[in-house]
Amino acid sequence: MLTILLVSTADTELLAAAACGAGYLTANPARSTGDEVAGLAARAGLVVLRLLGGQKAWPEGVAALAGPGRQPLIALGGEASPDAELMALSTVPAGVAAEALAHLREGGQENLREPARFLSHTVFPTGEGFHPPPHPPTPATRPLP
Repeated sequence: MLTILLVSTADTELLAAAACGAGYLTANPARSTGDEVAGLAARAGLVVLRLLGGQKAWPEGVAALAGPGRQPLIALGGEASPDAELMALSTVPAGVAAEALAHLREGGQENLREPARFLSHTVFPTGEGFHPPPHPPTPATRPLP
């Protein structure tokens, strides 16, 4: 499977990534410099960056990860709704970034394992199988209390 660096401001997301068995490298921007994260990125085939507060929350790290000649990047906001400014930095198709966000916003180990498989399959055709992202139940399909 592809080695993915997950840089996230959410420690719960980083813990789930470490426990899911997909072999993520992880870093939290609150405790990492741009140079440290660039070093980790050099060991990965792809980088997923999730930032609360957008690009302005960690400009040195964003600069270290974005740009020509670097690993493919999926840049996402840390909120459930897409952050257009960050997504514009992504070097994968917008649909790939949107599907990765759909998995990640649900949280949990399974929702970290599946985007690793999905990204391995779509960014680098590794033949990994994957499940689509979970869809939150709509009011019509929620079970009654």
